[in-house]
Amino acid sequence: MEQYFFSFGRDDSYISKSPEGLAYRNPPRTLLRLFTSEGVSNVEWASIGPDEDSWVLSCMKEKENTRIYFGDGCPSALKAYLFDEESRTVRRGSDVRVVFGPKSSFFAWDRNSMRWSNIPESLEETIQAWLSPAGWKVGPPRMVALGADGAWFMLSEYGAASWEIPDEFESLAETWDEWEDEDFGWTELSFVAFDPTRPDQFVAIRSDKTWQGAIDDSNSEALEAFASSFFKKRSPPGRPSAQKRPSHSNLDQSWNPANTPTPAAQAHYETWSTHCATLFAAAAAARATPKSPSRRGPRSAVSPANISTSSNPPRPSLMTSFPHLPPSLVTCRLPSCIPTKSAASGLGACKHDVEALFRGSGLYSYEWLRQERLRWHPDRFGRLCAESFKEEGKRKAEEMWKICEELMVLEKKSAESGR
Repeated sequence: MEQYFFSFGRDDSYISKSPEGLAYRNPPRTLLRLFTSEGVSNVEWASIGPDEDSWVLSCMKEKENTRIYFGDGCPSALKAYLFDEESRTVRRGSDVRVVFGPKSSFFAWDRNSMRWSNIPESLEETIQAWLSPAGWKVGPPRMVALGADGAWFMLSEYGAASWEIPDEFESLAETWDEWEDEDFGWTELSFVAFDPTRPDQFVAIRSDKTWQGAIDDSNSEALEAFASSFFKKRSPPGRPSAQKRPSHSNLDQSWNPANTPTPAAQAHYETWSTHCATLFAAAAAARATPKSPSRRGPRSAVSPANISTSSNPPRPSLMTSFPHLPPSLVTCRLPSCIPTKSAASGLGACKHDVEALFRGSGLYSYEWLRQERLRWHPDRFGRLCAESFKEEGKRKAEEMWKICEELMVLEKKSAESGR
């Protein structure tokens, strides 16, 4: 079975493989020379770490079986696990997997063994709890992710899942909470990876094609391309390319005439969407407290209306106003909606107005609404507001949150009725 992956590296580097092929940005030079060499016929998987020249590659060379290569910057314990110095032979086969973490930590495993170093204590305790003298109680690891500041996730082959996510990882924590609230079964998780160098950067993909991720703006298109093509049929083989630049496609959507907005509706939505993206990005930048300002750029929590097309990042600033709907779209005159819309301190729009705006995206669906709703959680929104605006901002965000929920219910009923 084809293995697809996305691995975060130092200085916003990455390497990924999807049905669209291999893509990368600024990988270690020794790794780049290897997987672009003429002898490499297929890259099966790769992992890059936060330290210089720390990487592992599984690939096939012409007239050879799968080979495992690794960089000189890998931790010595990992090198010993992968390679026998005395016999000068590789110890592991194609089923081995390696995940790098911060501070020279790693977790490596195959069908019959595993090795780790410097992993968080809580993860080590979980591993011990999953083991018994007779073997694994819940099955061996199926997925492991190591992130910055002690973040980790582990899923067993039998579906047991455990994790630790720091409170400051807002996007990741809220995604996990949202999925838990849906009674999501973790056996349906298809892929997960954390960034070991930057807090709250990750990608997680479910088998129902739902996905969430957060990454530096410079790599947002690459992450979207990986996630949105994860379940596509494999493209014909070709040479790997550096930093592919596909069109935005955050959700796997089939074309539907009902989702095709008029030019005017699309223009209204794009204007409002860009305004929202600017406000959210500026507020997120204002909340960030980077240890190395020269390296840290704005992050994007990938969601339907959170893509900024500006090449200049906004000046960091917490929100002092709410991104209200365009007045030209606040047109509903139903008697039942007028009292709510007339409230002086309210949103000034009803669910019919919001639906009209959202349909201008051309992506309107239950899943699109579910992801859009995440941005309007009142607690999350409140953290992006200046103190003087926080109470008002949370109140209006809660109205948007509830409207999104109503629209999700309606959209689900519509889908079930086959309309």
